[in-house]
Amino acid sequence: MFTPKSWRYSVILPHTIFSPPIRPRPFFDVSRGGGFFVDMGHELYYSTFMHTLLKILSKDQFGFVLSEDLKHLEEHMPKLPLLMRFGFDRLVRNAEDVRSVIELNESNGDYLRDISIAVQTLDEMLLCPFVETEVKSAIKSFRAF
Repeated sequence: MFTPKSWRYSVILPHTIFSPPIRPRPFFDVSRGGGFFVDMGHELYYSTFMHTLLKILSKDQFGFVLSEDLKHLEEHMPKLPLLMRFGFDRLVRNAEDVRSVIELNESNGDYLRDISIAVQTLDEMLLCPFVETEVKSAIKSFRAF
């Protein structure tokens, strides 16, 4: 039997199974001073979020956010900064605020050209140790193109 050298240490044996399975999920939070933080969440929730993020970063969308993607980002990653390009202006706002900003600008006579993930956000995702390697490789391949 394996015993620790001191009473201060906890021993976790190699065959230990933790339940339920938890995977870290990164999220961007401006209210905490910016940067990505780890939130532990449910596996299905995590896979839905990752699928949406990888779809946005694919070479099919080139980082642009579609309306169905915006619904997922508002729900799963509301603090993600998104770049909105209007006819006369460019704004960076959190995903949760995008719809209200679009309505406000369109009521003032401006039109929305597109929505994309801000470059600064992609830079921070590359440097963050908690972002999945799939997302980092998607960003790198996206930039190499």
